[in-house]
Amino acid sequence: MISFLFGIPRWVWGLAAGAALIGSAVWWHGRQVRHTIAAAERRGEERAQAAYRKELARVAQHVRQLEARSSALTSQIKEARDAKDRHVAAAASTLRLSGPGKARACHPVVPQGTGGSGVADRRADAPGPALLADDRATVPWPWLVSRAEGYDLLLNYMLADQEWHRRQEDEWGRSLEK
Repeated sequence: MISFLFGIPRWVWGLAAGAALIGSAVWWHGRQVRHTIAAAERRGEERAQAAYRKELARVAQHVRQLEARSSALTSQIKEARDAKDRHVAAAASTLRLSGPGKARACHPVVPQGTGGSGVADRRADAPGPALLADDRATVPWPWLVSRAEGYDLLLNYMLADQEWHRRQEDEWGRSLEK
C-alpha cells in the first residue's frame, strides 16, 4: 500500500514539499495579519472609547454648568414671582380689611349723565343697589377680592413661566453656539 509512494520521482516530492512550505507560509502570514489587524482594531477601539469617555465627561460638565445656571435662573425668577405674589396678597388683604363689615366708606364712581351733572342714570343698566344715606358705598366684596387675587396670582405665574422659558431658550441657544 505504501509501496506506490516509492515510485514517485524525487522532483514531485520537492514540488509537494515546496507547495506545503508555501501553503504553510501563506497560512502563517494570514494568521499574523489577522492578529495584527485585530490588535490595531483593539487599539483603535480603545482610542475611540477614550475619546468617547473624554467627550462624555466634557458634555457632562457642560450639562452640570447648564443645570446650575438653570437652577439659579429658576431661583431668581421664583423670588421675583414670590415678591409679586406677596404684593398681590398684601393688596388683597388690605382690600379685605376695608371690605364689608370692616369697610371704610368710599365715594363710588358714578358715570356722568349727558348733562354732565354727575347724577347716575336710573335706566335698566344703571349701577346696582341704592347707595348708603351719606352717598358712600362699601366695596369691594370679598368674593370679588378673592377672584381678583386668584387672577393676579395666575397672571404672575404665567408671566414668570414665560420669562423662564424665554431665558432658558436663550441660555440653551448660547450654550449650543459654543
